[in-house]
Amino acid sequence: MQKFYTAKNDLVFKTIMLTKQNVLKKIIESVLEEEIKEMKILNNELTVINIKSKKRVVDILVQIQNQYIDVEMNNNPEEYINIRNGTYLFNMINESIGKGGNYTKMLKNEYIGINLTYQKGGSEIRNEYKLQKRNGEAYIKNFKIIEINMEKLNKEWYTLSEQEREKFKYLEMLDLNQKSLERFTKGDRIMKEYEEIVKKLNKDSEFRMHITEEEDERLIFESSMELAVEKGLQKGLEKGLKKGLKKGEKQKALAIAQKMLNKGKSVAEVKEFTDLSIEEIKSLLN
Repeated sequence: MQKFYTAKNDLVFKTIMLTKQNVLKKIIESVLEEEIKEMKILNNELTVINIKSKKRVVDILVQIQNQYIDVEMNNNPEEYINIRNGTYLFNMINESIGKGGNYTKMLKNEYIGINLTYQKGGSEIRNEYKLQKRNGEAYIKNFKIIEINMEKLNKEWYTLSEQEREKFKYLEMLDLNQKSLERFTKGDRIMKEYEEIVKKLNKDSEFRMHITEEEDERLIFESSMELAVEKGLQKGLEKGLKKGLKKGEKQKALAIAQKMLNKGKSVAEVKEFTDLSIEEIKSLLN
């Protein structure tokens, strides 16, 4: 029996959220605890400060009036995740200044990081973090990170009140297996949209191939790194593996881009989804 991939998988999550904005809207509303009237999905590739800087690509970047929101799915939390996601937000602030803005204009905006994190431990399902002074005053007033402990939500779902379940139901559905999902989504149009597309993706053999390749590469990388540590060869092997993985990622991106072009998607749409350059995408049209 084939594995059923849920939105806990990074590639499934990004594909669904970019193609089903009604679902993304409900996810963000659940986290912010407020209704959203209009939102705009932005280019998820943040500006690189200099040629030596690593490319910064967030999962989902959204603008809601004066709010800039980075939505991240963290299914394998490591110590660096919080630092990485924090730098994304600061990079967004820097980018708003660099595009003809100024510090006064920047203060009118709010920068929010939404982290959907599968991690063990923690006392609360929803946690909000801000940079504060010792007296509790905000150090940066328009900057905050909201983290949802998805593992805790799943574990405690049946002990939550009816009101809490209603609030978190669009988050709870993200990692339900197929049978549970079919029961869970009854009577809700938005959840049905999610159910339909996640089933469709799981039936797409080419899409599943890319997920499988991504998982295999990660497992091979982690196993090789463990072996390298034992043999004292970590630095050299890490460099070689990263180079190999980077090449593999490019091949997957090109394959996805070709399929999107064949289905009539524009160069701009392909660029936003695959992170390829315009030149690389146009070369597939020849």
